[in-house]
Amino acid sequence: MGVYTQTPQATVNAANAIRDSLGAAVDRIGCQASLTPEAQLCLVARAYIAAQAQMDKLSTDVAAKTDARMRLLTAQVWGLADFSGDRVSAAISLRDATDRAQALDSIPAAMNLLTTAERSGDELLARAVACQADAMGWDDVAGAYFATRPAAAKANAELHGLVPSLKSMNAVDLFLYVLPTPAGLNASNPYRIQQIADDPRFTNL
Repeated sequence: MGVYTQTPQATVNAANAIRDSLGAAVDRIGCQASLTPEAQLCLVARAYIAAQAQMDKLSTDVAAKTDARMRLLTAQVWGLADFSGDRVSAAISLRDATDRAQALDSIPAAMNLLTTAERSGDELLARAVACQADAMGWDDVAGAYFATRPAAAKANAELHGLVPSLKSMNAVDLFLYVLPTPAGLNASNPYRIQQIADDPRFTNL
């Protein structure tokens, strides 16, 4: 199976840029001696809300892109994307093969069924067995299937790389979209932050 590949550097850079931009904005506001502390806090709240919206959009865009890529890869590896014949018949055959594969309860049984499918040229059954083995963590069985299908093996490795786990993630991944709250604001109370940003006394700022 594939190993989780950490967040692309471009995404890390984009998230860091949002944080850096907020920090710079807060510093600029703090240097405006003509503003009262309340006015400065109002501007800081506005800057934070804008930065948080940018961070949320980045997270949503990355998630949508990842989800689309996962659907494409799943279809390539486990679906019928490479079948050019009767898709209806193939879909029925794959469903039946999947039911049969999901009844497997051991690695030896899965390996035996995979061998049978390979010998008879039953690609859909072999694929269903490999899919079940991949889901169950039966690496020897899945490996036997992918050994003769390098393109599918590469796509499956990428697919696994798009599915992070707490065990495989590092600190950068875990806190990627975290936006530190500037001093004076309470991150646990976004309603209050919005109130500060909307303070009618500073509408013209």
